[in-house]
Amino acid sequence: MFPDARPPSNPISSWKEIAAHFRVTVRTVQLWEEQRGLPVRRMPGVKGRVYAIQEELDAWEKTTFGIGQAAQAGAPEQRPAQHWKRWIVAACAAAGLLLVGAAASMLRPAPKVVPSTWSLKGRTLVIKDAKGMVAWTHEFPEAPDQTWENRNSVIGFPLTEPRVGDFDGDGNREVLFSYTIDRRAGIESELYCFESDGRIRWKYTPGRTAATRKESFPPPYVVRLVLPVPPQPGKPPLLIVVGTHSMYYPSQVAAINPQGKVVREYWHSGHLNDGGFADLGDSGKLLLYMTGAHNATKSTAIVALDPTSFGGASRESNPDYQLLGMGEPREAGRVVLPASELTRRTSGVTSPSGIRFLQGKLIVSISQGRLGEADEGSPCVLYEFGPGLRLAGIEYCWTFKSFFDENIRTGKARPYDMDADLERMRQVDMTTPWRDSAGN
Repeated sequence: MFPDARPPSNPISSWKEIAAHFRVTVRTVQLWEEQRGLPVRRMPGVKGRVYAIQEELDAWEKTTFGIGQAAQAGAPEQRPAQHWKRWIVAACAAAGLLLVGAAASMLRPAPKVVPSTWSLKGRTLVIKDAKGMVAWTHEFPEAPDQTWENRNSVIGFPLTEPRVGDFDGDGNREVLFSYTIDRRAGIESELYCFESDGRIRWKYTPGRTAATRKESFPPPYVVRLVLPVPPQPGKPPLLIVVGTHSMYYPSQVAAINPQGKVVREYWHSGHLNDGGFADLGDSGKLLLYMTGAHNATKSTAIVALDPTSFGGASRESNPDYQLLGMGEPREAGRVVLPASELTRRTSGVTSPSGIRFLQGKLIVSISQGRLGEADEGSPCVLYEFGPGLRLAGIEYCWTFKSFFDENIRTGKARPYDMDADLERMRQVDMTTPWRDSAGN
């Protein structure tokens, strides 16, 4: 049911080993995965621990780069002797051509800047073209925190990594950069959109003051997810940006148009930390699926939103967590997943640690360990959902049993029936019943 529920045999089991297999840098193979479809797999967990199969890598290399051919050196060109007068005529003609070429080059527009790759040096963003030449640079006021790389940090947000691409369909390649800094009093974020030539098209600061009947949550908010909506016929280009409160739980999901304006927003009582787009029902309609914390129950929620029509705030049964003044939720659906008995007897808190789309199914991994242990070694429960967020399957990941045995051995928890508990966890709470494209 779950292809990655158990570890593979004899894998190439890290980015470093994959890079060594090709004799290139780690950054190079990561770019190959993103831009050229390098077959890299992931275990359940936060982004999943990567691994690869050697035969698949070799087949990909042969298909992508072909078989090298030895360079063939040609014989030196033999120039016949020419009469000296002919050389004078040729030299004058060449000089004339050079003058004409110089005049033409002055009238010709400058070559189009096509960004290809990025790097960060201190507080300077460096953009290069496909030939590796520096296209332009931008210097920020302070050195940004590279939140997309801090996977073991409280500000580890891989889906905020800088991106280069044509996000608005205008034929030019833009650059998106999440500028996040830690001012100690609170983490601050701002999303930059650069034109292909390095000019700033717009800047967006997430969040605004939100409140419940007991608390208020003023800025700053942190950019946590940046998700370009895949192009769809007849639909305007949009960018989804999720911002979470820097100290507590509210999340804002904003749809931003190519001019940097927020056209709609949705609020959730819990941090949303992972997501992606999928058409689980083969209806031709892409929906945004996100996983995140659900603070009212100290568990995990899955939210489905139509990127063209979402809005309001999540409806909470506990009024202390209800965000006020945002309106009724416009969600395609939302479910809250119960914690395992082991979690209830130990940490009491679950956290989402991975989301994948596979063959029309949504697979989510929910960490059942202590808060902050949502990594590839944490005990997880794997859920599989089909169209309409209907539960299709549930099972323990391969680390859960060892974690369970360790807690029993050390006296942190008492034994219980794991199979019966798994059956109980099948009773997910559909807090927002599924709505199809017609709103039914």
